[in-house]
Amino acid sequence: MLYLAAGLILGVLLNLLPLWQPSAALELHPRWHGAVAAIDAIEPSPDAGLQKTPLPPVVTEDAITILSGAGTLITKQVVRDRLFSAARGGERFVTYEKAGSSIEYFGMGGDRFWKIESREYPYISYNGKMVLLLTSDHSALRFVDFNGNPIGVGKLSGRFATVISFAEHSDNAAVGFLDGAYYLFNGRGEILYQGMTPGGSPVKSAAVSPGGAFGAVHFGGEKQDAVIIIDVLRKKTALLPLGRVHLAKTALHAADDGTVAVLDYNRILIAGRRGKVTRTIPVPPAKTGMSSLTRADGLVLAAYTRREGDAQMAIFTSDGLPLYAQTFPLESYLKLSLRGPVILLRGSHNLYCYSLSVR
Repeated sequence: MLYLAAGLILGVLLNLLPLWQPSAALELHPRWHGAVAAIDAIEPSPDAGLQKTPLPPVVTEDAITILSGAGTLITKQVVRDRLFSAARGGERFVTYEKAGSSIEYFGMGGDRFWKIESREYPYISYNGKMVLLLTSDHSALRFVDFNGNPIGVGKLSGRFATVISFAEHSDNAAVGFLDGAYYLFNGRGEILYQGMTPGGSPVKSAAVSPGGAFGAVHFGGEKQDAVIIIDVLRKKTALLPLGRVHLAKTALHAADDGTVAVLDYNRILIAGRRGKVTRTIPVPPAKTGMSSLTRADGLVLAAYTRREGDAQMAIFTSDGLPLYAQTFPLESYLKLSLRGPVILLRGSHNLYCYSLSVR
């Protein structure tokens, strides 16, 4: 009842929101919203064109739900008595047990591709073509494909894995360890680049671009944090110092043009492949926790928990011009995903969907 009431309140607020028109060409429209606990009750948008855009999976306690940009149901998989993780591309998912002995790999239609005996924890790539299996002590990873067969390096060992992340729209991966070792992989499990952070400082965040041409590794200790910008093809790196020590990971984005964006407490830094900051975007101070950062078509989109405890979404041009910002007092966190012209925000209690359009 609490979530439904929150949804009703939110509906009133969204209906009162003015249409965002940052320029003569670009518009932002609120399309639909609803409680995470009552996805089936979401009232879809009347815009039929948005039904062609499948959104990233919404994972709840016992189900994986994929909605269209219009808010209509595309597919739903109920998973009982097992833990599970879905590929962000929406095609595959894996199930496992916290203290079990097997991992199973499925298509989103429910057809099982394989089952292996393992006590490891699975991490599935964007399109589901690669699965990383992490040991319970975080000391080793195995790489398998969508058939369950070993691929690439086969196995990677290190001193406590602190970061496993996947690129947007591809199966490239980034892995970092407590001792400062870091690796970038393609979707076949082959190493694109490997290195060590200065002084062996722990890796806190990592990102790899969709095409695998560039990567970024956020590291630091008690006195200083920085980001290593990696030019994979040229085998060169550059250092981007941060203005604050981050206790944990922060939002980090690497693009195939060599630019990197990072949420640095009260600002978003955009830097080139040589580590030079090209744009500093002031934002309300962030609290340690979940945060998202993506860039597309000349826009920078961020979602994070503010220092005050509520969540924030903000959109800027790549030149740093603020276009739109909204605070969500009902949410303790927000996760932002962008699919074509559609923005999906997953909060602690609700889902929010917007669309971008050109007039």
